[in-house]
Amino acid sequence: MSDIPACPPALQYGLAEIRSTTSFDALKYAAANPDLAAAFGTDVEALTEHYIDYGYYEHRPLAPAAAMVGVIG
Repeated sequence: MSDIPACPPALQYGLAEIRSTTSFDALKYAAANPDLAAAFGTDVEALTEHYIDYGYYEHRPLAPAAAMVGVIG
């Protein structure tokens, strides 16, 4: 048994793979996912935690479609 506390996979593997963690915008995530906006409002910490625990694996959009135009060209 390890003495190391459990760590969310996004942190455990994301940091090891040097994934950027500075581009996530919790309020855009909420705007793109109305069910989360209804559940969490503007609670940035809860929205970020949801993305780490569920949103990434559910392939949820990170921003409303109009906001992605500049990202994808």
